[in-house]
Amino acid sequence: MTAEQLRAEAERVLRCADSLLGSSEFSRSGDGLVERLDAADRAVADWVVQGPSRGGRAAPVLMELRAVALRLHSAEVVRRRESADRLHGALRALQSADSSRELADKIPQEVAKLGFNRVLFSWVDHGRWVPVSFRTVNGPEEARAVMAAGEPPYWHTRSLLEGEMVMHRQPMLVRNALDNPRVHLDIQAVMHSHSYVAAPVVRRGSVVGFVHADQNVENDAVDELDRGILQLFAEGVSLALDRVAMLEELAVLRQHIGEQASALRDLVSRDLPSVVADPQIADSRSPAPRWADSVTRREEEVLALISAGLSNAQIAERLYVTEGTAKTHVKNVLRKLGADNRVQAGAMYRQHWEQGRG
Repeated sequence: MTAEQLRAEAERVLRCADSLLGSSEFSRSGDGLVERLDAADRAVADWVVQGPSRGGRAAPVLMELRAVALRLHSAEVVRRRESADRLHGALRALQSADSSRELADKIPQEVAKLGFNRVLFSWVDHGRWVPVSFRTVNGPEEARAVMAAGEPPYWHTRSLLEGEMVMHRQPMLVRNALDNPRVHLDIQAVMHSHSYVAAPVVRRGSVVGFVHADQNVENDAVDELDRGILQLFAEGVSLALDRVAMLEELAVLRQHIGEQASALRDLVSRDLPSVVADPQIADSRSPAPRWADSVTRREEEVLALISAGLSNAQIAERLYVTEGTAKTHVKNVLRKLGADNRVQAGAMYRQHWEQGRG
């Protein structure tokens, strides 16, 4: 039996109870079906107690009331299990948002996956209700109309039911919304919600946003389970909001550090001597020759001493090595430079090495 068929069966049995009792108390829509069935069961049982002879007429109605209630309870258990799985996926999806704007756009989409046809996310700015994003199965025209209905001047929550969420930080289930003067009348004029659930998004102890949903996919109404699911989702939104706030603060910090580093580079460039900053002087330098990178640190010391006119013995004395070792270093240096003699090597050092390192 589908959810719609189960609802129709429950309504039929409630009408039977009213017919038996001579009233219309349970045929009127108000509380959830389970509550109405339980109340009808108690009323029929009390009616039998008042007149034991009524038992024969009441027995079939009581049996049907209890059978339908049992089926509803079973369906509720299945729905809770499925809702928990969907909730886990929706909360995980929120963690991919990298900004508060992206998060606000994701929220209605993910709440809709929990089983709602229409979802509205709003910020709360100094007590004012500021709609931000909306998702509906009824097409873009309704979406545009709802967002237009929530445009400035923004409604303050002090006179609305949502003001209680701001004050107590608790979710709510609003029944008979069409007749309630404390709903957002401009938005209600577009949505015509019979009932809706809403949950506050709390950050650092204050309500910073609302998540509203109506039209449960299965039964076109909302109930306590929907309210509980939306509350858990809103708590997940609060955690995701903390995450994106940290990311945005880090981005601002990185930008600030980058600006400071750029200003420091400019300051250093202005303070350098003109001989370094002058591009013409910098460009006049010869690039380091290919052999420069192949010369070791020790060979560079030997080359400097060759350029200074020192003999192998003097080089050995200066570097605290044997004369044979000094001679080997000199031969290696001449080979790497491609120089024919010490004089040529010294000239190459002065022309390129000192200029390139200066």
